[in-house]
This record gives sequence, C-alpha cells and structure tokens, in this order.
Amino acid sequence: MTSAAAIELASVSKRFGEHLAVDRLSMSVAEGEIVCLLGPSGCGKTTTLNIVAGFLDPDSGTVKLHGKPMNGVPPHRRNSGMVFQSYALFPHLSVLENVAFGLRARGVGGAEAQSRARETLALVRLDGLEARMPHQLSGGQQQRVSLARALVYRPEVLLLDEPFSNLDAKLRLSMREEVREIQRKVRVSALFVTHDQEEALHIADRIVVMNHGRIEQLGTPESVYFRPETRFVADFLGAANFAPVAVAGDALLEGPGGERWRATLNARQGAAAPARGTLMVRPERVRLLAEGDAPDNANTVPGRVLRTSFLGAHRITEVAVGDLLWRVREADTRQAARTAGEAVRLAWAAEDTVFLHD
Repeated sequence: MTSAAAIELASVSKRFGEHLAVDRLSMSVAEGEIVCLLGPSGCGKTTTLNIVAGFLDPDSGTVKLHGKPMNGVPPHRRNSGMVFQSYALFPHLSVLENVAFGLRARGVGGAEAQSRARETLALVRLDGLEARMPHQLSGGQQQRVSLARALVYRPEVLLLDEPFSNLDAKLRLSMREEVREIQRKVRVSALFVTHDQEEALHIADRIVVMNHGRIEQLGTPESVYFRPETRFVADFLGAANFAPVAVAGDALLEGPGGERWRATLNARQGAAAPARGTLMVRPERVRLLAEGDAPDNANTVPGRVLRTSFLGAHRITEVAVGDLLWRVREADTRQAARTAGEAVRLAWAAEDTVFLHD
C-alpha cells in the first residue's frame, strides 16, 4: 500500500463488547478503482465501511484517504459520498431539493447548489424529474437520487452499503451497469459492500472476501473465483466440486479411490507431500463425456448421472462420483440432456484443479 491510495486501512480493529467485528484489517483502494467487501452477514464488512466513512472510530489501526490520516475526523470533513441501502431520502423534499440539500448545508449558495444538483441528476439519468417527490419514484429511481446526492459533493471516494438489495433482480442488474458506468465517467474511487457474490464479481476491480472480521482473500474477481485460497472462499463464491486428496508429487494429487489427478501446485504445496487437503474445480470447468471416453491430458473420474436441470442459459447435471456429488454446468443446451442413471466420465484440465490445504 502507498500514500497514493484513495483509501488505505492499516491494522484496523473494532470491537463491540466481547465481539471482535474487525480484526487487524489492512487493505487499500487505488485511484479510480472499485473494491468490493464481500462476505456473509456479521463478517465485518459494513463495520469496515462505517469506519472509512467516519461513522465509527477504530479501536486501533489507521485510516487514510488520499494519504491524509482520518482517525478522529468527522464524516462531513472526509470528502466522501455515501449511498445507503435504504435510500434515506427526505420525503417532504423534491428530487432536486434532496440532491441540493447537502450542498446548502455546507454553505453552497442556492443558485450554485441547484445548478450542481441538476448536473448530477443528468449524470444519473434523472433530468426532467427534478420536481417529483420521492414517493412518486420507482425503487431504481430513488436509488439514483441517493447516488446523485452522494456524487453532488464531487467526493474523492464513494462508499456504497448494499445499495441494490431492495431492488428486484432485473433492476439490480441494470443499476450495477449504471453505477459502473458513472464511476468510470467521474473516475471516483469506490468501496462497495455486498453479500451478493454475483454482484461483486460483476462490478468490482478487486474483491475482498471477509470472514469473522478478517480478510480471507483479496484479488481480482477471476482470481478469487477460479483460484480460491481457502475452503471458505471456494464455498462462498459459488458452486464448486470437492474431493478429499493427498499431495502425491510436485504436480500430482491422489483421490479417495486411488485416482491420480494432475494439478498446478505452487512450490510450497508440491513440497508438502504427503499433505492432505481438498481438490476443488468449478462446475463450468468440467466436461461430461461418455463412459468409455478418456481424453488426453485431462483429469477424469467416472460417475453416474443423478438428475439434470435446465436453467435457460445453461444446464446443470448432478453426478454421483462415489460418495460425492459433483455438478457440471454446460453452456451449450442444444445437446440432449443426460438421463438419470447414465454412466458418464467427468473431465477437467490440470490448470483448473485447485488444491486447498486442510
């Protein structure tokens, strides 16, 4: 981390009574970057966001915004914009008045405040709705007003606390696109809290996966999804296939039935034979083959089809592999579905095999 980071946390901890909500957390958000704090309820992500915003003081550690120490600095002096889950609009004020309110409270003159509010409403595609009251808006429009109110200050950092959780699925998707587009246009650095894995993968430049107040893994969406470092991350980021294994060599894992599977192991893992752990491979990386097929240069295991589910854009086939249940996600649904009870062979590449230490 460097002083040039838009947001920088160093060994930040926060306790509520006996509960340690954030435990020595260190991370940064680069200029113009969106970083998502992702994790289950109670993992410390919203507490972390509130510490950055200044609504909570850390018990220890330091918070910096663009290199400036923020410990003890109140929220209104941090030049950050906050978007809440609940919209938090003033019901008795018009759309324009809601957006201009904070500027007026900070001493910006009426004409300039209204001019900046109109510009920001145009940015979030709400021009023409300035005179409407909040109750006359859809949920998506209300959330755009909330976003405009956060952006009208021209903040250096944007903080978003589960902003789409009250919207329906289709509207959530369109709002993700809009927020990403606006963030890129204004080049504001953003810290985004969510418990929705798909949302984090869609919107983030980097993802911080949190568990019990600590960072389990920090990386790009691709790295945390396809190369998880812990069983928790592998489970939380989506469906995955698992099998107990032991390291049998520099690039070799041994399965529960004596199967030998190739894997890309780092130097520490390869030297750890006969260490035990878990093999993980994502369902979309597994191919379904006929029982007798054995492709070159691929890991394989026999199984028997339990059931298939057609889900529009893809098909999920569940396969019994010994005592284990594996899933295969096929994007090409034009092929005939496998039948229950059919003997098949599952195949996947060595580079898609992840070894997780116990």
